[in-house]
Order: sequence, then C-alpha cells, then structure tokens
Amino acid sequence: MFNIDDISGWKEDIAENRKANQGNVFIPKAYFGGPGMPKPMPKLPFEIPAKIAEIVLNDAELRQVFSDLEIWARLVDVAQNSGKPDPCVPENRDTFRRIQIDFIKWCALQIDAPVVTWMLEGCVRFLVDKVLDGKVSSPSSPEARTAVEGCVYGKFFGEQQNS
Repeated sequence: MFNIDDISGWKEDIAENRKANQGNVFIPKAYFGGPGMPKPMPKLPFEIPAKIAEIVLNDAELRQVFSDLEIWARLVDVAQNSGKPDPCVPENRDTFRRIQIDFIKWCALQIDAPVVTWMLEGCVRFLVDKVLDGKVSSPSSPEARTAVEGCVYGKFFGEQQNS
C-alpha cells in the first residue's frame, strides 16, 4: 500500500504533476467523500503517517521546514492566547509551507488507497512534533500510536474497524 525508500526527485515529480494539471497537484486517490468513494472512508494503517514522519525527521531540509513552521505556529498561539499581536511572519514561511504541503501531496501520490491529504499532513506534523518535543522516542513507537489513537487522527489512521 505504501513503500518509500527513496524520496529523491520528489520535488520534480510534484512540479511535473502541477504542470500537467493547470497548476494544481492531482491526487487520483484523494478522498472527498463524493460519488464512488467508500463510506465511511476506510482507515489507513498507522504505519503510513509514521513512515512519512520518519522520512521527514531523517531528511535535513524537511526536518528544518517542519520544525521551523511548528515553532512559528506556537509563537502565534502564544500571542493569540495572551492578547499580544501576532509575531512577524518569517521571510521563508510561505516557501516552507509550500515544501511541506508538496511533500505530503507527493507522499499521498505514493499511497495506493483513498487518502484525506490534509489529515495526512496533520498527523505527520503531529508525529514529527511529538518526536522533536521528546514526548515519544520515534514516530512508530507504541507511545506515538497511542497518541494518534487518542486524538482526532485516530479516526483516520490505525486499525480498521469491522462494522
């Protein structure tokens, strides 16, 4: 269902996809819940976001992108919760955000199953943050699985429920 050992060329793949689709990235198995889509959406194995998070953590550029965006998001949260003005937007935020989104979309293209890309992105970010904060030892650890199962991402990733 999902096997990535080599991410070299992912940016070029996304650029080609975008060029072929009038500036948008087309993900054939993106899940929108429309006609022809299974209802409810089947859960994807926890191993998929865990593997992507491991890739992010092991790639210097992706790790920096995810880390810097999370630091900025936390500063915004603190400012909003304390009534202070939002912190200045870092110069590279839009570029970093594009890299983050494009990488997740590229990963979604590698998954041979329906996928909600924004949920996949959120779960990967959640796992990366847990590791960087030292709250779990790795994205694939039992503690990481428990954390995912205990939040909104547990509805999308984990063991498939038989109904």
